[in-house]
Amino acid sequence: MVKTNEIELLRILEVIKETAVPLKNKKVTLGFDAFIDHLVKVIRHKGEASSATYFESSLDFGQYIIDKDGKNFSIEIEDIASKIGGNMPITANALARSVNAVNCIGPLGYPAIHSTFKELSNYCKLYSFGNPGFSKLLEFKTGKIILAESGKLQFITWEMIRDTIGKDTLVSLFTDTDLAVILNWGELDYSTAVWKGLLNEIMLPAAGKKRSLGFFDLSDCSSRTPEQVSEALTLISAFAEYWDVTLSLNLNEAAIVFKVLTGHPAVNMDDENTAQVIFEKLGIETILIHHSKNAIAVSKKGVEKRESFFVANPLISTGAGDNFNAGYCLGRLMNLDNGASLVLGNATASWYMRSGCSPSLQDLQTFLTAQGQRNNS
Repeated sequence: MVKTNEIELLRILEVIKETAVPLKNKKVTLGFDAFIDHLVKVIRHKGEASSATYFESSLDFGQYIIDKDGKNFSIEIEDIASKIGGNMPITANALARSVNAVNCIGPLGYPAIHSTFKELSNYCKLYSFGNPGFSKLLEFKTGKIILAESGKLQFITWEMIRDTIGKDTLVSLFTDTDLAVILNWGELDYSTAVWKGLLNEIMLPAAGKKRSLGFFDLSDCSSRTPEQVSEALTLISAFAEYWDVTLSLNLNEAAIVFKVLTGHPAVNMDDENTAQVIFEKLGIETILIHHSKNAIAVSKKGVEKRESFFVANPLISTGAGDNFNAGYCLGRLMNLDNGASLVLGNATASWYMRSGCSPSLQDLQTFLTAQGQRNNS
C-alpha cells in the first residue's frame, strides 16, 4: 500500500494554491439522475425514556432478518435527515465548492424545480426534464442500504430530455465543457437510451471540437443483466472517441464489471489486478476502484494506489463515494496526476463523512496540512 507522503502533500497544497482561481473558471456538466434522500437509522433495542441502540452494520441487520424467517415482525426506524440525493446532485454540489460553472441535468422537478434542490450551490445551474425519485437510506457504520422508489423516472426517454432541455443547449453543455460527468446508469432504465442519444445526436456531429475529461460511474448495477452491463461498457468505450474517459467503480461494481468482461468472477484477486484487467478490456484512459480503505487508479501511465483517510465513526456515509469522485475530478481539472488526484478524492470523502458537508478548497488545504503534520509527529 502506498501512503500519502509529505512531499506529495506539499505538492498538492502548492497546486491548489496556484490553481484555485483558474479552477473556478472551469466548466462542468453532469447528468442525469436526481433523488430526494430520507436518511434513517434502524433501531435494534429501545430502552427507558425512548433511548435506543441501533444496528451498526448491515451484516447484523441482515442476520436479524434471517433469524426472523417464517415469522411476522416489524422494524422501527428513526429519521436522521432529508437531503438532496442521487449521484448527480451530490457530486455537483461537491464540485461547486471549487468550480463556479456547474451545469446539472436531471429530473429536478417539473415544471418547477423541487424545493429540495434549491439547496444546491448557487454555482449550480439546473436543467430539469422531470420529477425526482425518492430513496430511503438505512445508514450503518459499515455502509448503507438504499431503498429507491424510482416512480415516473422509468418513463423518461432520451427524446423527452432532448426536447425539454433543447438540442442546441445540450450541444453547448457537453461539447464546450472541461469535464462531463455521467452517473447512475444502474438505477435508471432510461440511461442506455440517453447515452446512445448523447453519442449519436450530440457528440458525433460535434466531432473535432474541444476534447474534454469524461467521467462515468455506473452506480450499483446488481439488478442489471450481464448483457445490459456489457452494452453500457461498450458505450463508455465509444465516448473515448470524444473525451478522455475515466470509469469509477466501488468493489461491488468492479466485481460485476470484471465478471461481464471476463466471464468468470474475480475470486482471490486484489483490486489492483481487477482494475488492471478491466482497464485492458475497455481501452479507456483510466479505471478507478475505491472503497473505505484505499483507492486505485490504472492508466497507460501505470498503477497508483493510495490509502484512504479512514473515518471509524462517520457522521454520514451516504454520498461518500460521490464526494470521492468529485475530489478526484478536481485533481484532474487541476492537472494533477492520478496518484495526487486519488489523494484529493480520499480527502474530500473523509472531510464529508466527518462533517456532513462537502469541503471547499480551503477546507481541503486545512485537512491536508493537518495530515502532513500528523505524519511528521
